[in-house]
Amino acid sequence: MSGSEENGGGSTGAVATDSTLSTTSTVCTALSVASISTAISIDFLLPLDSFPDDVLFAVFKRLDIQNRLNCAKVNNRWNKLLKKWVDIQSISISEKHFSVKNEYIESSVTFKIVDTARINPMVLTFLKKCTHIFHLVIHNAQILKYFATIWSKFQNLELLVLPNDTFDE
Repeated sequence: MSGSEENGGGSTGAVATDSTLSTTSTVCTALSVASISTAISIDFLLPLDSFPDDVLFAVFKRLDIQNRLNCAKVNNRWNKLLKKWVDIQSISISEKHFSVKNEYIESSVTFKIVDTARINPMVLTFLKKCTHIFHLVIHNAQILKYFATIWSKFQNLELLVLPNDTFDE
């Protein structure tokens, strides 16, 4: 074997050694993470209800509408926290969609129109609980009529968007 072949073999061996060290390091890291996670007792994990209200609400305000409504059914404490909707900044209502937005999420729900003369109860609930919002978009004739009776409660409203034909009469 010539000297250049030995050097080539040696450098290939060095690269293989570096690669082997890197792989060994990765495996050791994975093993240490696995051993740490198995070393943690399940008794150490805290139930969600052990957290204070502000921590729970910080989690809840990152959920979309449907998940919030589902979480409100878990227990009385969660229902009390979730029924306020104080973090909602914007509401948009159309004939078949209802959307809310806060600093973390924008969430929309499609609802079935059962009776065109009646307003969807979920939409009414949101309007009653969210008079603190800054933006309101209404593209629904029934909601527009209802809003006319409660508009003075929306003290923080900075933007109100109504359908183009609202003032055509």
